[in-house]
Amino acid sequence: MPLIVAIHGLGDVPESLLALVSSCGLPARILAPRGPQAWGEGASWFDIALEPAQPRADPRGIEASADRIAALIDGAQARSQVVGEPIVTGFSQGGYLAWALAVRHPDRVGAAVPVAGALPEDLPIGAAPPRAPPIRALHGDMDPVVPSQLDLQTASRVRALGWDASVELHQGVEHAIPPGVHAALCAQLAAALPHDTR
Repeated sequence: MPLIVAIHGLGDVPESLLALVSSCGLPARILAPRGPQAWGEGASWFDIALEPAQPRADPRGIEASADRIAALIDGAQARSQVVGEPIVTGFSQGGYLAWALAVRHPDRVGAAVPVAGALPEDLPIGAAPPRAPPIRALHGDMDPVVPSQLDLQTASRVRALGWDASVELHQGVEHAIPPGVHAALCAQLAAALPHDTR
């Protein structure tokens, strides 16, 4: 079966993204890892200062967590038969990591669907390899935590380096995954599945 990696946001738990992606009803295994640092009732993947309209995310922490998840993907593929390259998705901090996994470990990712994420400007990004994964980001245009403009800037930056990236804006949506965004997420994940498993 295909593998979907679902990455939770700041202060959340893996079960939240697991339930969200499972509700899409797709024929896929789902890997939902937990952030390495305790944060409130849940966990965090990297240091981030949520300043108004301009969150400051630690690029080294993003790289370290992306590398950690890439190693988890390798382990999952070694333990079970996985069809195609994994699809990565995530919300908020998980959206940052879906972006980072796609551009940092393109050989381990079949497609990425970041939700309400972005990449900091000082995180290094290389030119797209010949078989770069498509990146289909989703973002609310009224997001006060991670403004959609940051996601649009990330997509523009990576496209200039040859990556296939786009951002689908959802009108009137803040930092959340309401039904319309959930439906778009399910559609993007379904579209990314290998053709013989849809």
